[in-house]
Amino acid sequence: AGLRSAQARIRALVESIDDYAIMTLDEQGLIASWNPGAEKIFGYTESEAVGQPGAITFTPEDRAAGVPEQERQKALTEGRAEDERWHIRKDGSLFYASGVMNALRDVDVIGSVKILRDLTARKQMEEELRRSRDELEARVKERTHEIELSYEALANEISERRASNNQVKELLRRVVNTQELERRRIARDLHDQLGQQLTALRLSLESLREQIKDDETLRRQVEQLQTGAERIDKDVDFLAWELRPSSLDELGLEATVENFVHEWSRHFGISAQFHSGGLAGLRLSSEAETNLYRITQEGLNNVYKHSGADRAGVILERRDNNVVLIVEDNGTGFNPDEEPGSGRGLGLVSMRERASLSGGQLEIQSAPGEGTTIFARVPIISSKERA
Repeated sequence: AGLRSAQARIRALVESIDDYAIMTLDEQGLIASWNPGAEKIFGYTESEAVGQPGAITFTPEDRAAGVPEQERQKALTEGRAEDERWHIRKDGSLFYASGVMNALRDVDVIGSVKILRDLTARKQMEEELRRSRDELEARVKERTHEIELSYEALANEISERRASNNQVKELLRRVVNTQELERRRIARDLHDQLGQQLTALRLSLESLREQIKDDETLRRQVEQLQTGAERIDKDVDFLAWELRPSSLDELGLEATVENFVHEWSRHFGISAQFHSGGLAGLRLSSEAETNLYRITQEGLNNVYKHSGADRAGVILERRDNNVVLIVEDNGTGFNPDEEPGSGRGLGLVSMRERASLSGGQLEIQSAPGEGTTIFARVPIISSKERA
């Protein structure tokens, strides 16, 4: 009698709702009521559904795993159970839905009520955005891997020709210049091609949001997709900027390194401080500025990839007739005398070679548990000091 009374109190409300599936279950987990929204979403008529186990709405895999019983038990013991999962219609087709089950109470618990909405369209759009991001990351990884393979092959060739230092430096300079050209090309492709596609996607989502502004539920779903698309757009911008910042040519080394440190810290969530001194009006050669910037970039990327640090610092300043760059962290550290892992090892070789190309030196101070400090010193040659 208590269950019939509870059903009567909600029937007038649920009969008018067809965008949400609303069903009540008795103490045995059998369907006691079934609204028009449930008919629309699941395909069962009320007469077909009532008396059936509530588990008929779950996939065979979830039924085998006992998910329906677990959900009902949680609602009965805790008063509420939420989930997002795939469900099955009468015709066997699957759809993704968000649901909440609440206990129905009179004096004692007399059953439960479940409200569910179809989120398949949102799920599909999220999957499309995820696939787009995965494709983007795959393209960047593929091209970066090609550059790394090319660099490794040329680095091996360089090591075999150490007897002629001038030839080695000239060959390495060509490799670095080729890298910079390739970085520019990839950055341009990311900005022009993927950037335009993401802009078109965001405009389409905005247009869709305007068209459905009277439907609050769909509008919120589209706004969630807009947030995801905006995040991917920002990630693409960061990748393109990280590959080759235009400010290096326009504003110089000091401003570009400072901006990179702040953007790197924001993007990876690691606290990083920047300090500079004595660089006002000083411009090094384009090659030297590019190499010092890349040493900074590689040093901070090693902090993120290998150190486990939560703080990092970058110092860039003039000392006598040299520009000194220091990159330090409070991470796990390592023994510089031992052969480091392939990723870190290649990065350290790259930093040393870049310092050498600019007529400078690079030193590394580190020990297990004591963090790492990288010192790069480059002489001021062919620089321009403006008043």
